[in-house]
Amino acid sequence: MAKLTQEQIQANKEEFIRLLRLSGRENIESLINWLETKSDFFDAPSSTIYHGDYEGGLCQHSLNVYKAAKMFISKGIMLAAKENELDKIPEATLIITTLLHDLCKTNFYFPEIKNFKDETTNSWKKYKTYKCVDNFPLGHGEKSVIMLQNFIKLTGNEIIAIRWHMSFFDPGSFISPYEKPSLLKACDECPLAVILQLADYYASHLMEYAIDQKVENIIF
Repeated sequence: MAKLTQEQIQANKEEFIRLLRLSGRENIESLINWLETKSDFFDAPSSTIYHGDYEGGLCQHSLNVYKAAKMFISKGIMLAAKENELDKIPEATLIITTLLHDLCKTNFYFPEIKNFKDETTNSWKKYKTYKCVDNFPLGHGEKSVIMLQNFIKLTGNEIIAIRWHMSFFDPGSFISPYEKPSLLKACDECPLAVILQLADYYASHLMEYAIDQKVENIIF
């Protein structure tokens, strides 16, 4: 498990807040105030055992998704038919969707101590990890949308992108005869949704893998 220093956690927090303010979204200060005073967003992990499973991992992951999305758009990776639409994505929209797609993970992970058996010494040892406590069970992407709209107004494309940012990594969406058509339509008609899906995957499996495993020479 990787670790961030308190200086890194603070730097990530400052950059995150700077970008949110840059969005200029109405009532963004109310959201920032809630994040700082009533949530664990800046200290929370991004998962229990996967990417960003350490203090400050959630904020770092969110910043990584923003950076990845910016890279994809600058390189024009979409199909030619959609390429022109990338230039139409407002910076404020990119900030809001990438930085806040996982807002549902706030006040969700709680530290706990578990035991494991060290096979080398044949002895039991303790390690720190996290457990999930879902006090507001509304799913994942849809939960982020609902939480966000308590503070700021989202556009239709922002709602679609955040709702479906898990893409086919959400088994229920892929299997359900009711949700799968909506997911496919979102991917076909909303380039922002595809950008967010790709950026989330890239950040989780390349950018954060490189950090967690100390892998060098990963192209960001």
